[in-house]
Amino acid sequence: MIGSLILMVMVSLAGGSTPPPKGYMVIVNEGNPMQDASASQISALFLRRQQVWTDGRPVVPVDQVAKSPVRQAFSVDIHGRPVQAVQAFWRQKVFAGESVPPAELSSDGEVVEYVRTHADAIGYVAIGSGVGTGVHAVAVR
Repeated sequence: MIGSLILMVMVSLAGGSTPPPKGYMVIVNEGNPMQDASASQISALFLRRQQVWTDGRPVVPVDQVAKSPVRQAFSVDIHGRPVQAVQAFWRQKVFAGESVPPAELSSDGEVVEYVRTHADAIGYVAIGSGVGTGVHAVAVR
């Protein structure tokens, strides 16, 4: 009975209708015209299922390290699976000689700098990270 009461209070406090804000934002180089994309499109870029931009340039995705909270949020939201499952996907691809995973960078700042200096890069950083100039956010639909 107390458990049911706590659950009802939590649901009423949460509102139930507005999803929580994402804990990350996807970024690309300022020269990249991409303004928005679906989660499945972004997942395809990061899992190298789509390896070129619409103009034919190679896509260069960069991940954050596996223990990063922003990577955990990104992985669940974009790929629909936890980081460990994405790592298992990459182990299979590497073992089969099909592909290699994106480089892993250790901080938001490193991701921003990489995307700023590599025109074909795409990455993600925590919401509230100061990205400065040279990159822009991609709206995730």
